[in-house]
Amino acid sequence: MSFRTRILLTLLGLILAVQGTAFIAVYFATGRSARTQIEAELGASERVFEALMERREVELAQAASLASGDFAFKTAFALRHVPTMVTALRNLRSRIGADEAALLDLDHTLLAADPEMAVSSERTTLPHLIEIAERARAVTASGVDFVGARPYLLVTVPLMAPVPMAWITLGFDLNDVLAAELKELTGADVSIGRREGGQFSIYASTLPEARRAELSQQAARGEWQRGSLTDIMLGGEPFVTLLSPLGNFTSSSLQVVLQRPLNEAMASYAELRLFLALLLAAGLIVSAIGAGLIARNVTSPIRRVVAAVEKVAAGDYSVTVGVQRGDELGQLAVAVNQMTQGLAERDRARELLGKMVSQQVATELLGRRLELGGEQRVVTVLFADILGFTRMSEHMPPGELVSVLNAYLTAISNVVERHGGIVDKFIGDSVMAVFGAPIPQPDHAQRAVRAALSMHGSLNDLNRTLVERNRPRVRFGIGVNSAAVVVGNMGSTRRLNYTVIGDGVNIAARVEKLTREYEVPILVTASTQAEAPGFLFREIDRVRVRGRDEPVRLYQPLGEASAFAEESVHRLEMWHDALRRYRSRDWSGADAVLAKLQEGEPDSTLYAMYRARIETLRLAPPGAAWDGTFTQA
Repeated sequence: MSFRTRILLTLLGLILAVQGTAFIAVYFATGRSARTQIEAELGASERVFEALMERREVELAQAASLASGDFAFKTAFALRHVPTMVTALRNLRSRIGADEAALLDLDHTLLAADPEMAVSSERTTLPHLIEIAERARAVTASGVDFVGARPYLLVTVPLMAPVPMAWITLGFDLNDVLAAELKELTGADVSIGRREGGQFSIYASTLPEARRAELSQQAARGEWQRGSLTDIMLGGEPFVTLLSPLGNFTSSSLQVVLQRPLNEAMASYAELRLFLALLLAAGLIVSAIGAGLIARNVTSPIRRVVAAVEKVAAGDYSVTVGVQRGDELGQLAVAVNQMTQGLAERDRARELLGKMVSQQVATELLGRRLELGGEQRVVTVLFADILGFTRMSEHMPPGELVSVLNAYLTAISNVVERHGGIVDKFIGDSVMAVFGAPIPQPDHAQRAVRAALSMHGSLNDLNRTLVERNRPRVRFGIGVNSAAVVVGNMGSTRRLNYTVIGDGVNIAARVEKLTREYEVPILVTASTQAEAPGFLFREIDRVRVRGRDEPVRLYQPLGEASAFAEESVHRLEMWHDALRRYRSRDWSGADAVLAKLQEGEPDSTLYAMYRARIETLRLAPPGAAWDGTFTQA
């Protein structure tokens, strides 16, 4: 994912989080507000219902009291004229809109009732109310209870003549008409019912029949307390429901269910929610455009910086970042341009330094603090020198001499670097190379031997080119020695030279000079031979070089041991046998082996040299201290 995309997504994420949080907060706040509003309205509906019931009770009580004082009614009661009493009760019921009217004597016997169809000997509620009035010595008694299978609001008053002679009872049926009247007053759906036998029977409701059945099923499962609120689903629509028992009246277990649809209350907030949703969408669109512009403004200069850095990484230091800004991005562009200039200068310095010293030494010098001093390390030092260079320079114009010398030094240097060594210095026609420094190499001796053998092959290629140009052939001698030397920066405080010094360097130089005497192209010391397994070596001599008392064993590397045929190995063993005989003073045996070897190589200077030594030693035998070591003059 690109940086620009991450910036865009981050900004959009923040904006979405802020706006989304605000939208969610408003969404839930409106929901809570709607619910609070519904709860308040249902509470008001409950109070209206209670007030309506109380008003109906007062109307019934007043009408019954008027009837109890009516002279005609008392006369009809005294005469026990039932038709007259029924007519009076009908008129009374019609005048106040009651649904029931009845007259009972003091023994609770039903004397008359209207409507007549409702008269039944099973009316148990009326005597119950009369007993309440008698015990309380009250003028009236009221309550909600059942008359037959229907719930009624009932009021009973005594018929005074002038003492109680009978009881007049009036009642309102708690039916759909009452529920509809209450809904018209409050706007809430009203249902009246009771729970019995695990079922909830509804006697009056403003709900359609299907929803009445759903309400009955849900109400049968719960125990509702007065004033408790709950949410129920009717017809797939949520209703906030208040369940209120008719507790002010008799223990009839009747309950009033007041309901308001939640969606209806939320409708007033729907426009606000829609506006907020549209505002959120518009905000996201505008924010996306703005975030895109910001991301482009931020990432465009960064992309130019990245493109420039990629070119710098590829080695192009000529690139510059054209960002003209006064902020941090502008400062970054300036820093990149300065870095590019610094890298270009460093690269030019390294290139120039690499031409003066090897690339490894250049890297070492550029990567460390330059100071005088060194460390002791075991390395392999190689010296390569052109044989007869002085004579060559006498017979060749300077320009051609320089051309030949440069070609030779280039070939030697390439071989050294190809095998992991460094060219320490050029000394006229001589090359000094080091293996194992500045970068440690455990196989430095093997690298040096392999490089020396490769130089011999490169010299053959160079000579073919020189011959084609009518130039003289070049011969060289290579001396190699492995030893502990001091490696580091040598010189003065103002001019340094990364080099190696020590006795091991001097030995390598002396060994290179001995190649002329033995007429072999490469000589290595015993320390190098021991550290270069896998090569086939021929021991040349044990020599006490100038400036040293301890003799040095010299070996000629012939090549990879696996590349030699059995016959060559056999001749090498013959040579080593002749050398052992020579050192043990078996002059005749040594000379016989050398003569046999010389038959196969009549031009070998080495064999002729040893046979001449044997002849001299025969004429003048050495003393007892002689151990076969040759002392360099």
